This record gives sequence, C-alpha cells and structure tokens, in this order.
Amino acid sequence: GRFKDMIDKRGHVFEDRSWFKMTLSTMAFLPRFFLMYPEYKQPFVDMVRTGNIDLVGCGISEPDMATVYYDDLIENYEYGREICKELNVDTRIGWDEDAFGGSSGVTRLLSEMGYDYLFLSRVSNELKQKMSKEGKLTFNWKNQRYRDLNLMTKVYSSHYDVAPGLNNALDAITPAVL
Repeated sequence: GRFKDMIDKRGHVFEDRSWFKMTLSTMAFLPRFFLMYPEYKQPFVDMVRTGNIDLVGCGISEPDMATVYYDDLIENYEYGREICKELNVDTRIGWDEDAFGGSSGVTRLLSEMGYDYLFLSRVSNELKQKMSKEGKLTFNWKNQRYRDLNLMTKVYSSHYDVAPGLNNALDAITPAVL
C-alpha cells in the first residue's frame, strides 16, 4: 500500500533518519504490513524508539465518537494498544483528529482505559471560534457523573493543518506527500 510505496521511494529513511519524521494515529495496517514485509519491522521499531515515528492514540481506527457502541470503542483502542505495546509504545493520548462529534461518554471510557489527554479537531466551526476567542481550546473535560474520570482535552484551531508558516518549512524538508 501507500506506506510501503513511501518506504520504497525513500528507502534511505532507514539509513539516514535525521530528516524523517512521521506520526501515525491508526494502527490497523501495521500487523499485516509486518507480516507481508517482516524486513521492515525492526527498522520501524528503531525509528519509533528514536522518535522519528510517533505512534499516538494507538486505536485501530478513529471511530465516530458521537454514535459509537462502547464495546466497539473499547475494543478499537485496546487492540490498537496491544499493537503499540509490541512496538514498546504505551500511549496515554487519545488522538481523534478526524472523528465526528465529541462525547462525554467517550472521554469517560478513555479516562477509564488510562488515557490522560484527548486531541480533537471535528467540532463545529462556530464552537471552535468561540472556544478560541475565549482561550478555551485546551480544557479539562469534566465528567458530571463520574467526577474522577476527567480528561484534559485540546481542540485543534484548524482541521487538517499545523501552525501557520510551518507548512512551508515542512514542504522544504519533506517533499513526499502521503
């Protein structure tokens, strides 16, 4: 798939890692990828260890938070975390930049599973602008029913973007687009 193509086109990432940086938030493809290409597993693990590859969230996917079955959500993250643990990663950050909606039930479940933080981007533009004006893009999502199950939450100010000006710098050092 695309990950293998990226590695083949830039095979030297395993030799000279100084320029390479990647963040993965969904883990579903990794077991099959390593089964098909076992020669990439150790270099991949080494790049995770050195910080060239960050594994965040460690879910199998980024489920819709507003209409999810709790058992499905728990299995999604627990199975993904098993994959991450095989790679010596124990994340405590929920990473849902493309999940629709937000839910106090999901934040409670993530808190119960040991997550300390949650990053979101899919909230309405109106709410996002209001939160930004009020300086509340980062907040402690308090569970009204289970007061010990709060979750520090960050809402991205834009949807699929990084800080202003950073795109040009990233384009200059990483010409490959995934």
